[in-house]
Amino acid sequence: MTKRGGINVKIRYFCVVFLLFIFSVFFIISTRGESKAKESASMKYNTYEEFEKSVGGFPYAAPETKKAHIINNYSKLSLGMTKQQVYDILGKPDVETEILPKFKFERPKSRGWEWTYYIYKTDDWGQNLKYDREVNIFYDISGKTDWIVAYNIENLQELGGPKNEVVYMGTFDIENGKLKRKRSGNN
Repeated sequence: MTKRGGINVKIRYFCVVFLLFIFSVFFIISTRGESKAKESASMKYNTYEEFEKSVGGFPYAAPETKKAHIINNYSKLSLGMTKQQVYDILGKPDVETEILPKFKFERPKSRGWEWTYYIYKTDDWGQNLKYDREVNIFYDISGKTDWIVAYNIENLQELGGPKNEVVYMGTFDIENGKLKRKRSGNN
């Protein structure tokens, strides 16, 4: 009976140690994910209304340091990057917009996100295609860049393009079979 009792004690001891090991591994894994989740949650991005309020009026011109940083680091961007990778390169966007389908019957299906970095903005009414200078980064539903475009900024090449099957509500419209940027007042 003592041998059998000794085996039971060893088995119990092994089970306790094994369970402690498993819990430790899960705790380490969960705290890693938790810190990334906290980091992502702390990266709150402005809506257009919040950006407009923060700049205090138009025309808006980005500080020279921000302008230089965006223009000098634009070439580091590529298709397929995550939001975190873009954030690490360009910093916090001025505005984040969720891209929703144009047609109401398709909602609330998100199509992705758009980040906007303003260099110069003439007024608060949509986008002035002639004078506004900005960088727009579009993310697909998986959170990866699928279109990177700079408006009215010399020597910055467009990467990717809008998906043919996606019509972005309030951002693009179809004109002569092509997606064209449209001003927000013309929705």
